[in-house]
This record gives sequence, structure tokens and C-alpha cells, in this order.
Amino acid sequence: RQGAALDVHELEHDTDKASTPQPSPPTPLKPREILTKRKFQTLWDAVKAETRDPNMVWGCYVDLLNYIGPENIPLELHQRTLRRCSPRPWDMRAWYARRLAEGKRLPAAHVNETRFRSIIYNIRAAGYTPNIDDYHHILRHFAAVGYHFGALHVLREVTHLGLPRSPKTYGLCLMAICRRLSLPCKRVVRDDIIQDASEQCARLLKDMWQDGIPVTAINVDIATRILKHSMDLEVFERMMRVAYAIDLAYPDRPPIELWDRS
Repeated sequence: RQGAALDVHELEHDTDKASTPQPSPPTPLKPREILTKRKFQTLWDAVKAETRDPNMVWGCYVDLLNYIGPENIPLELHQRTLRRCSPRPWDMRAWYARRLAEGKRLPAAHVNETRFRSIIYNIRAAGYTPNIDDYHHILRHFAAVGYHFGALHVLREVTHLGLPRSPKTYGLCLMAICRRLSLPCKRVVRDDIIQDASEQCARLLKDMWQDGIPVTAINVDIATRILKHSMDLEVFERMMRVAYAIDLAYPDRPPIELWDRS
């Protein structure tokens, strides 16, 4: 009887084991999935590496981009690539200074402008919208090397997308103009460059006034450095009215534009 009971117990135990569903073995990845995962990991390792290698980052990004398309790359990875695909702004400025010291010609634009444009385009093509910090990163680069045309183009794109502009946004554009005036140029075009810089500075200050963006002390300092080359008193007086509510023609009272404000 004990043996029979033991046999019944073992039979019931085996039945329970047979009725319990066993986990199925994992489905092996397809070769394309394995390669995609490897390319993703390579790019993540490149953008997270402590030692900056912009060309390595850009190469891995292009490789992954050509393999799966921009819409299959997360927004964060696009943004990390944007910040790591070029040397730091101060490194770019030092590189420009070395070229000047060696008597070499400076590039007309930022050497990595094409990379910046491509990444922004890919972000938008994937259905995302770049944030203002992405554009500020590009503006810092353009300001470091005096590429004011590119900075103003970025500002127009920021305005078109409806992103929030701040004193920092305009300050970086003013820095690009100021930096451009400090770079050497041919004497025959010097006056044209100064006049163009003064007009661009006046336009930026006017836009800030119309959009209600405060003109900070830093921006006033940068604008003053620009205007001292052109000696444009009209623009300087307008800046003083906008920034400090001082009318140089009538210093004993606020500007007329502010009479309806508390």
C-alpha cells in the first residue's frame, strides 16, 4: 500500500510538471537586427566617450543614419551627436587663432556647419522639433569664430519655428558680429563690414524691443563694442533708451516710448 501510494504521488507530481508551461527558448535575432544593435552601441559609446573624437562620432552617426534612416534614431541620440560632432567652441576659436598666427586664410564659414545643418534637418525629418538649447549650441560655435551670417540664419529659423528666444539667443548673435569685427580683413571691404555689422546690431536691438525681450548688461556691452567701430550715435541712443530708459536728448525724463508704462 505504501508503495502504491508513493507511485500515485510521483505520478501526480509528474502530471503537475507536465501541465506547467515551460518557457520557450528566446528567438534568435536576425543578422540585420544584430548589426543594427551593434551600430547603435558603437554610436552611443562614441558620444559618451570621455576623450572627444568628433570625426569618430560623425562617422558612426552617418553609418547608422544610412542604415536605418533618421526616423529610427531617438531624439536624444541626434542631440548628443550634435554636441559631439565638432570640437568645443573654445577649441575652434583657438584653431582659428593658430591659423591667423601662421598666416593662413580663415574659412568663410564654420568648418562643421554642414554637420550641424544635417543633424537639425534629420531631427525635423524624423518628426521631432529641435529645442532652443540645440540652436544655442550652434550659436555658440558661430559666435566663437565670428560667423555672423550663420548666426543670423539660425535666429531666423528659431523665429520661424516659434521657439522661445531669450537675451542669450540675441547675445550669441551679437557676439558673432563682434567677433567678426575683430578678425582681419582687406582694407577695401573694411568699411562695408563695419556698416553691415552696425545695421545688423541695430536690427537685433529693435527686434528685442518689439518682442519684449530684456536687453541685459552683457548684451549692451557687446553692442557697444560693435557700435564703437561705426560710431553710429543714433543706434547707440536707441539702445540706451531700450536698455536703461535713458533718452540722451532729454536725460531729465524717461523716453516718450515709456510714458504709458508704469
